[in-house]
Amino acid sequence: MESILFTILTIGLVSLSAVQDSSPAKNDAPPYPIGPVSVQEIMSFNPEYRERADGYAPNSEALEFLRHFPHPVTIEVFYGGWCGDSRAHVPEYIKVLELINNANITTTFVAVDNKKQEPLDLTQDRHIERVPTFIVYAEGREIGRIVEMPEGSVEEHLMKILKSEKPGP
Repeated sequence: MESILFTILTIGLVSLSAVQDSSPAKNDAPPYPIGPVSVQEIMSFNPEYRERADGYAPNSEALEFLRHFPHPVTIEVFYGGWCGDSRAHVPEYIKVLELINNANITTTFVAVDNKKQEPLDLTQDRHIERVPTFIVYAEGREIGRIVEMPEGSVEEHLMKILKSEKPGP
């Protein structure tokens, strides 16, 4: 009886080991980008982003404000390729950027992992808890954030941040 039990346990452990060995390694690359990415990389990774951007009609008042915004600002956009809110709001923001074409508004995009911890060197000091997170900087300091869900549209929320702060000389 003991030998049968031993055989069953051995077969079970060997089977379990085989299943674990056939699963992807923890070091395998995730199925979405992580780290700094360009608009082109975002759009090529997920064609749905281009479709959403193309179909988006931004708020015209906010567009005009952003198109003529006279002070330099930098916006860091942290998003997840796996995140539904990112799929909704990042393409909208990309469409806004394309339409305003304002050199005073510089944007960088950072794709994060699903724990919002990687890339560690970019997320650690920025307290990214939800995505997308748009961090707005003027004169080297943070002046506002849009976290996960904008108040109104992304461009309206961004306009509200920029109107309230009035960066620049």
